[in-house]
Parts: sequence; structure tokens; C-alpha cells
Amino acid sequence: MKVTVVGAGSWGVWSALELLAKGVDVQLIDLRGAGNDWSGSGGLSRIIRRVYGADKIYTELTDFSFEKWESLFHQTGDQLYHQTGVLWMQPSDESKYLKDSLELLSKTEYPLEEISVDEAAEKWNKINFTGIHKIYHEPRAGILEANKSCQHALYKFIEDGGSYKLGQVSVKKGQVWLDGKEHLQSEVIIFATGSWTRSLFPDVLDHITAVSRQEVYFYQNTGIDYADIPIWSELDVNGLSFYGFPPYGEMGLKIAYDSRDLEMDPETDPRELTIEIEHRSREYLEHRFRSADHAILQDYRVCHYDNSMDGHFIMDHHPEYQNMIILTGSSGHGFKMGPAIGHLVADHVVDGKDMPGDFRLARFEHGIKKKTQFTE
Repeated sequence: MKVTVVGAGSWGVWSALELLAKGVDVQLIDLRGAGNDWSGSGGLSRIIRRVYGADKIYTELTDFSFEKWESLFHQTGDQLYHQTGVLWMQPSDESKYLKDSLELLSKTEYPLEEISVDEAAEKWNKINFTGIHKIYHEPRAGILEANKSCQHALYKFIEDGGSYKLGQVSVKKGQVWLDGKEHLQSEVIIFATGSWTRSLFPDVLDHITAVSRQEVYFYQNTGIDYADIPIWSELDVNGLSFYGFPPYGEMGLKIAYDSRDLEMDPETDPRELTIEIEHRSREYLEHRFRSADHAILQDYRVCHYDNSMDGHFIMDHHPEYQNMIILTGSSGHGFKMGPAIGHLVADHVVDGKDMPGDFRLARFEHGIKKKTQFTE
């Protein structure tokens, strides 16, 4: 069997790796390279965490992926996972998402811990917990170095005999072309093209996916070192608001405001910071972290989320062209699960196993309420 995988981000490169491990002849194609800065899998860092409310499937996919990432890093000799833990902070008393997570993870090897505000303030005294009513600590969570992780997976794919090339793929009337001249005729063609998938399949995805603009800021503070704090996420009643990372490497404290309101064309829209969002991020930084009023903006990134309307993944065959498989809708939380997604794809293509029903296109046939994975 010959399979072509389009897109060498986390989902695509792991699909290629898992297929190759099953003896498939795999060709992997990407426009700009694995983990490039334009892609949804680019940039310095992603969270890997197991908190997913009542959505057990994502916790299971993350657990599987943890093992695969760790195995890859062991083989390559480069540790790209850093266990910092995550603080889940909520300003209001109730968060069904976190209550469900607490219950679900209590039955696993790595439970979620509820800690008091006083305990958290004593342990992480550089964080100002004013206005926070409940805190949950997820010890087995941390940072994945995003672009490097993708590149290591690609190197492994090539080392194991996979075929890789750069080029632009287009789809016209059910035919797939590379650079407008080479007709790709694999038995199966898998599209893991992130935010570009909408433009390849507008007839299928226009009304059920959206690309949102996400801005990330890095702040340096010469007066205080925040390296010993965990990752944090602050949940309000409407879902995730601010989240961020401690400094690592040469980069300072990372702050991001999670909003899906600004749409973006990943290919043509400018990637300059938005003054209003940077001001909002700085205000949050100065409120939530002690001595942060001396911080300076070191750098920023404008990236994008490939959102499905309900915040859940899409993994399915094209409704008309059954030799095409569409992987999209990672919705800002799919990077870490690349190994598990690749495993599901390989089992489906080679062994005929069904992909998860929750990720099928059929769920959109009767309309669906727009939300993210954090909102009810």
C-alpha cells in the first residue's frame, strides 16, 4: 500500500511514522517544513496536560502520546519535555470542567490535586492569587518544545526509510496535485494541513471550522526570576481566559489570551501584534505576578488555531472521495496528541479499525452549538 500524508505538523508527521511502522510505503509532503513558524505546530512550546473535564477520550489519547513522545526523545537523546506541572485557577467558585476533571483523574495513576489558595500562595509566592477562589494542581504536566518535537519526529521518519519532500499540494475535482504538475495517485491521501485544510476542502469545512488569530507574548523581568513557577491556566465562567508558561531557554515569561473571536487567513493576514491585546496581556501580567510592573516585552508570536465549531477533533473520510482522509479541528489543544492521532490513523488505514465516532463529520449534520472544549 502507498499512502501520501500532506502536512508535517504533529498530526501529519506522527501519522506518517505510525503508518511506516506498519510497513506502509509512505510519502510525507509539507509546504514549508516540519514545525515551521507559519504552521499550527510551530513555535517554541505547547502544554501537555491530562485535564479534559469529562472527555475521557482526550485524557486517554494524551496518556498514549506521553509514552510515545518520551520514547522518541529517549531514542534521539534530546529531552524536549519539561515537567513543570500546571496550576488551574478559577476566579469563581464553580467550574464543571475542573470538577469533572478531578473526578475522572482520581481514578488514574496521576490524579488532579485540589489545593487551598493559602497553600498555593506559600508555595508559589511570586504569583498573586487575589481573586482566585479555587486552585487545582496537575503535577504530571508540562512543556513540549513544539517545533523541535516535530523535527525530531520527522528525522525519525526519514531515518526509518520514509520519503519526504517540500511542495504545495492542491485538490481539484477529486484529484490531488503537487506543485500544480505532479498528480498524486496514492491509494490513500491523508490531509493533516491544519488551518489550511479549509481552503483545500471549502465545500466540506466552510461552515464547521474556523481559523482564529492567537497572540502570544514573552516578557523579561530583570528584577525577579519566575523560572520556578508552573504553567498556569485561569478559567472564568465562560472558559479559558489567560494562560502562560514559566521562562525557559532564552525566552521570558509567556502570556497568552485565549480568544477565538478574531478570524485569520493563515496564508495572507499580517502577523503583527495587536496593541490592544498586548496591553490587555500586560495588565494581566502586572496583576497576577509580583514585581511584573518592571517587565519588558521581549518578543511575540502571532499564530492560529484550527477550530472546529464544537471544539472537538475532526477525523473522517471526505464525503465524496473516500480515498481522502481529513484530519482537522485540533482547536488549540491537539498538538500534544499527535502520536495518538497517528496511531488511530494507521490502525484505520491498515487494519480497518474505526476511528472515534465523536470525531466523525456526521455530528454536524443537524447543526451544533459553537463552543470550545472549555465551555459547556
